[in-house]
Amino acid sequence: MEVVIYDGDNPARRFLTLARALLVRNPREAEIARQTHEIGRGLRVGDRDEIHALSMRGAPWYIVFDRGTKYTTSELPSGIAPADVHEFEVDRDSEVLLHRLESFAERAVAEQPELAAELQIARILDAVRMYYGPAADSTVTGAFLLLASRAADNLGDGPPERRFSAWVGSVSKVMSEAYDSLLIAGSTVWPLFASITFCRLSPDPDVTGALPRRPDFPKQLLLAIARHEVFDEESPCLYDLDWYLEHPLIAREALLIARHIAPPYLRNGDATVAAARAVSTFMEFQAGLHAAAFKFSVATYSCDQLLAFADSPYFLSHPPDVRELLQPEVIHANRLLGEEKRVICAASLFSAAADPLDFESIALVLTWIEAAAEVDARGTELQIRDDEFALRMPRFVRDVAIAAIELKDVSRRQLGLRHLWEVASRMEPEITKAMTLGEPAYLLLIYSLLQRVADEDDDPVAGARIAEALSRLP
Repeated sequence: MEVVIYDGDNPARRFLTLARALLVRNPREAEIARQTHEIGRGLRVGDRDEIHALSMRGAPWYIVFDRGTKYTTSELPSGIAPADVHEFEVDRDSEVLLHRLESFAERAVAEQPELAAELQIARILDAVRMYYGPAADSTVTGAFLLLASRAADNLGDGPPERRFSAWVGSVSKVMSEAYDSLLIAGSTVWPLFASITFCRLSPDPDVTGALPRRPDFPKQLLLAIARHEVFDEESPCLYDLDWYLEHPLIAREALLIARHIAPPYLRNGDATVAAARAVSTFMEFQAGLHAAAFKFSVATYSCDQLLAFADSPYFLSHPPDVRELLQPEVIHANRLLGEEKRVICAASLFSAAADPLDFESIALVLTWIEAAAEVDARGTELQIRDDEFALRMPRFVRDVAIAAIELKDVSRRQLGLRHLWEVASRMEPEITKAMTLGEPAYLLLIYSLLQRVADEDDDPVAGARIAEALSRLP
């Protein structure tokens, strides 16, 4: 029995992978990150025994390369001499990733018109484009305000407080859907979700009731959320966290509430990552990491706001019992945790966008596994587990790869066969969706590996089971 493995280049999927990498934070920052990565990659060649750092002109941080490891810091390590700091400049108007995205979109529309329409590729491309060019700020603000005004539809009648509460829920839903649908970048809406959570966590109606009644009063209005379209002129709207923290009537309450914004986002982000690991398609895996990165980012943003507030003269003017409510050591810990988790998710998305064939090319994966396992099966298995733990691959790829190694060891062959059948049972219900999205045919790879063993063992029972399984596929 011959099993054909599809291993083609899918422009629609490559478009979505790159779009997620661009919008997980901000397309402009993604262009800078690409340049920084390429500069650092060039410096790392042949220098695993050296220590040096990169410094982007005007940036308050360093990228340190220390004997093969890499990290970012605001303080130059004492072991690095000034001569070892490589200063560089980036092209802030770079559109390399945008042009790459446009080329994937053009191919997808030409080669996969139905899938391109279903995935709304043209609409997503327009959303990414609005972050480029001299009018980007006003264009993005306009799009944000349009979404906010749509959230005011069908709020019903009732007192302003009830309509305000309904609008908070509605705008949260609208903005979440826009981010998940790749219609707006994460950094555009992080402040909004921090403020939304502040309002939802408020144990006292006076906290939201203390909002100002004049549009020119707040220090920082959150992108002027279309207040006249949403409410009548005397009704409140959402402001950035620092406004609540500096409001003289709610200082104690604001600190208590703002301190509790990050933990639920960290927990939800962890749950989203766990769910992403268990999916059966690369598309869902990347979508899960994209969603998780947003939650970790909101947590980090809220911590940054609190830490900045802790250095303000207004905060230092509070009595000691109020200042103690901040608990800066807890905020620092949550901030580091959120940023670390966000970076892992974003790095996985950027890695997939930069080299999408790493784990999506079945031929390359199988060749790598079999060649590496011949040299060091145990080391290869550990590397595969490390890659899955670091979110460089979904769990189903890890399971298939390790099972392929187990099949090559006579003492572990039955274990490998059992693992392959377990993965197949999880993937088969998703096969129609996977085929529609043009996913790599890992399920067919599983049946190919099983068939190879059945042929080697001359096992007609196993062969019949495989044939029956294949007959169920579309």
